[in-house]
Amino acid sequence: MLWLGQLAVGFITLPLTYYLSDFEGITKEFILYIILTGVIHSCYLTLLGWSYKVGEVSIVYPVSRGTGIIGTSLLAITLGIDKISFVGFIGILVLISGILSIAISKSVTRNEVIFSASMVGISISLYSVVDKLAVQFIPSLFYGSIMFISTALILSPFIIIKRKPQLLNTLKRYKLPSFIINVSMFSTYSIILFAFRNSPASYVVALREVSIIIATLLGTFFLKEEITKNKVCGISLIMLGAAVIKFA
Repeated sequence: MLWLGQLAVGFITLPLTYYLSDFEGITKEFILYIILTGVIHSCYLTLLGWSYKVGEVSIVYPVSRGTGIIGTSLLAITLGIDKISFVGFIGILVLISGILSIAISKSVTRNEVIFSASMVGISISLYSVVDKLAVQFIPSLFYGSIMFISTALILSPFIIIKRKPQLLNTLKRYKLPSFIINVSMFSTYSIILFAFRNSPASYVVALREVSIIIATLLGTFFLKEEITKNKVCGISLIMLGAAVIKFA
């Protein structure tokens, strides 16, 4: 579903994003970034599928996103991409604490769950840093379209050869959901790419995980998931961490 939607949305949005983009100052380096982001995002989608297969969303999502925040901050600081204030660093730590509080609200009995979620987090760190660097001289909307196409093309041999029955089933039954999911992904990640142009990657990646609050609330009210003390504590810490980063 993700592959099919990314391929369709990438090609559909490409003419519009090309028309709306200003390519002044773009260099040949953009080809390297397109290849890198495609490879990393294809790994991310593959790892994400594995982690959701072996673990629950309420564990995988917080652990992977928490790992992603830590990894992005370490990479960005090490490479000299970001300069994070002491207050901002404290905010990131508070936010990570909140995410992990939600993650441990259920017992994890298999190391595979934590390992797979951590690998997803590492891939998040890598593509976040690559995309942060890329949008400094590549128009963000156009980059988003090309990123979707690049990711889908790199995954194509695997999907067509190894997942042909599932692909045919998706084409038959799930074309519309696939399209809707990927339009949503494109819209939201375009906002992230715009934020990367104007803000430290560490702050952007940290603040986007406020979505965990929304996911937890939706799970509580619509999926009737249990409300635990850890979840309440985690949401509170995430909100506090976000507020601290806002004033960093």
